[in-house]
Amino acid sequence: MISVASSTYEHETQVYNKNFADYNGYWSSNLPRAYYDTPFCDSIDNFTIGSAQASSIRVNSQYYTYMALRAGSASNATVRTKGQKGHRWPSWCYSTWCIFADATTSSMATFTAPGGMSWWY
Repeated sequence: MISVASSTYEHETQVYNKNFADYNGYWSSNLPRAYYDTPFCDSIDNFTIGSAQASSIRVNSQYYTYMALRAGSASNATVRTKGQKGHRWPSWCYSTWCIFADATTSSMATFTAPGGMSWWY
């Protein structure tokens, strides 16, 4: 059984054209215990920042995630944003390498990039 204290949450931004953009070395967030999720073994571009301590996310609080991207050779791409609950193992580890997915939502937003967009959840 997974403890609430070791729960994690991510907003995944999945880009369905590998030639559209690349991570440009900078990210920021005010999520509790924020982390940049590694794209290791991802089959699509998955630009993701998460909270390694989801139990500290509070209702009626505003959180942001930001990731700098470098333009690629493609002029557009389909983008889907999904939520993902997970857990840390071992529970004392907060590194991206200790975080494992348990459930992913269907698309919460789908659009064609580029496009300046912002969402409130």
